[in-house]
Amino acid sequence: GFKFPWQMTISVPEDERVVTNTPVAEETVRDGWRRTVFTTTKPLPSYLLAIAAGPLVSTPIPGLSVPGAIITVKGHEHLTAIIETDDGSHRLGEVALGMNPGLDRVLKHPLFVEKVGGTLHIAIGLSYEDCFTEDPGSEEGKAKIAHLEESGVLNRSAQHVDIVTDFRPGGCGRSVHVDGIRLAPRNGVWEVAG
Repeated sequence: GFKFPWQMTISVPEDERVVTNTPVAEETVRDGWRRTVFTTTKPLPSYLLAIAAGPLVSTPIPGLSVPGAIITVKGHEHLTAIIETDDGSHRLGEVALGMNPGLDRVLKHPLFVEKVGGTLHIAIGLSYEDCFTEDPGSEEGKAKIAHLEESGVLNRSAQHVDIVTDFRPGGCGRSVHVDGIRLAPRNGVWEVAG
């Protein structure tokens, strides 16, 4: 493969940060923009360059022989607070494949986003009772819900937070396997991959 020395200069809004796997040579802020110049790398293939930009928080790691830090997205403490709400918010409450080929673009409403053909979504927290029985209020429905809750299939929580990943071409999803069988979306419908 080809290897080149890389020298990156990246500009982001001034309230955001950019990090790479090379040290910062210079950083300036002007007219609302943060411009970061990184030192030139040794010859590398392009796939070894790492770049992250956005509302990032840096936590230094003490005691290293070289400078080191853990970089996270600002606001991760909000996700931690959601997960720590109750015992049920530590577990999945829902997993589903988006199967509607008529929805071919992501819309702003989560009830549509999770149904876009070729997406997969999970929810941490609450499982919806009506996904397990037609009438959760009937005697039969109540008995089924109680059994599912006791067996750990139905999850109770004050939270239900959906997380959607796009597995269509250009999306960030990579691979879905169910019971060892690989699934892939084709024309907005999930099917067994050949």
